[in-house]
Amino acid sequence: MSLPIENRTQLRILKTLTEVPYGLNLRQLELAIGSTHAAVTRNLEDLKQKGFIEEQRYGKRIRIFKLNTQNPKTQLIIKLFEEENK
Repeated sequence: MSLPIENRTQLRILKTLTEVPYGLNLRQLELAIGSTHAAVTRNLEDLKQKGFIEEQRYGKRIRIFKLNTQNPKTQLIIKLFEEENK
């Protein structure tokens, strides 16, 4: 099974969300991975389309992103990062 992760930004987003299971908003992700708003937004949309992450909206402006733990590929990523942290 291949994991279609296209770049380091996507990998850093997934790793950060693995460490923060309750999710983060866009600005928190930007600060956590040290990337620009445009890069994070673009990569979040791609990861969302691939089913790795899910988005929860609160009102019109607040969006929280977290891992989609129902996706088998996301479960593999979680295991990978857990092994890395051992």
